[in-house]
Amino acid sequence: MTCPKCNNQQCIKHGFACNNQRYLCKKCGYKFTRTTPRGKDENLKKMALKMYLEGLGFRAISRLLEVSHVSVYRWIRQMGEMPEIKDRPMNTKEIEIDEIHSFVGIKKNRDNLDMDSHL
Repeated sequence: MTCPKCNNQQCIKHGFACNNQRYLCKKCGYKFTRTTPRGKDENLKKMALKMYLEGLGFRAISRLLEVSHVSVYRWIRQMGEMPEIKDRPMNTKEIEIDEIHSFVGIKKNRDNLDMDSHL
């Protein structure tokens, strides 16, 4: 067992905390419990961001990476809030816009058109 504070190898058992074994570092006196690493690897999160920027949706990314779509959404939102991404100057010369279909006005019902043509 290594101390998370000073990386010393000389740690001894020092009771229990919430049914977890507690350890004491002989060098610095730090008390800690052994915890397993939580969360996903940063490389996986960067891969999710790359997939998102290539046009994949959250659910498609979650199926490919075998994680929750909510997790993918949170990762991308967190990366978008990072200061090194926000503060980049925009040097864009061209912008590509997808086709947007919209309708302004009133659509006539096809049945009404057929009745009017018979009269």
